[in-house]
Amino acid sequence: MYRESDFLLPLPENAFPLERDSFFSVLQAIKSSDYILVGGGSLLQDVTSFRSLLYYFSLLRWAQLWNKKVIFYRVGLGPLIRRESRFLVSRLLRKSSLSIFRDEESLNLALDLGAPSSFLGADPLFSWGGKEKKEEGEKVALFVRSFPEENREALYRAFLRFSKVEEKRLEIVAFHPEKDREIAKDIAQYLRCPCVILSQFSQIIPYFEKLKAVFTLRLHPAILATLLDIPWFALDLDPKIRAFSRWWGEENLLSFSDLEENRLEEVYQRRDILRERGKEVKRELKQKSEDSVKILGEFLKNAEKVR
Repeated sequence: MYRESDFLLPLPENAFPLERDSFFSVLQAIKSSDYILVGGGSLLQDVTSFRSLLYYFSLLRWAQLWNKKVIFYRVGLGPLIRRESRFLVSRLLRKSSLSIFRDEESLNLALDLGAPSSFLGADPLFSWGGKEKKEEGEKVALFVRSFPEENREALYRAFLRFSKVEEKRLEIVAFHPEKDREIAKDIAQYLRCPCVILSQFSQIIPYFEKLKAVFTLRLHPAILATLLDIPWFALDLDPKIRAFSRWWGEENLLSFSDLEENRLEEVYQRRDILRERGKEVKRELKQKSEDSVKILGEFLKNAEKVR
């Protein structure tokens, strides 16, 4: 059993939380800071909404106007589907002090937009490092999220067949309860499978310990599966998932057409090979994680010398 403290990095003693939607509170905190570290996730993208991009652009642009050092630390970048989005993000990146990205696609996009001092790192979760499981679990989890309605029948048919092969070991999981609860319940009811709602942080690692394989429509279940040496497979819905899957040569990536062509079981048979590849990926990304920490440490040390 893992403790929550095994999974989280400690916060500095003087850290205090702010509501990210409180623009003026965040702006005041920026004004009173020396460094602005943008960490994790993909804040600078316009697929969710252009308004979200404008919000974060405004905060970070004020930081730069106040001559604060803006650091992008192990983040994703994009997609940026609008020309004006690329222009705005380019303005931020060109004046950034340090940029470390969690995948090659984000790094290449940043370089195209003119980001100086840019490096390839790894998702912040890899600072945890992960643990090796002693025994293979028994359950198979399907982590769901909203997806195009026209693809539901393909998913239903594929996983109905799969649940029979796996003798009802399949469970439908809501990783983000507030976003995924209802669709998880709908799919579980249709497939006549148990529905698991991970409503508390402390449930996550113990639940993963029970798994022998993961199917996911979200990125972070794939990352956690990698950290715990669990083979995983993902539906190609998200550029972030596609970028992560490239470490496996996209052999664990499925399209809805693959589901329609009954390739689910065929791909699933490769889980032992994918598990071993996952162990190699974990080692590589853990090293990139450690390198990222060193790069940031050296930057901060040098910055303090010239203050």
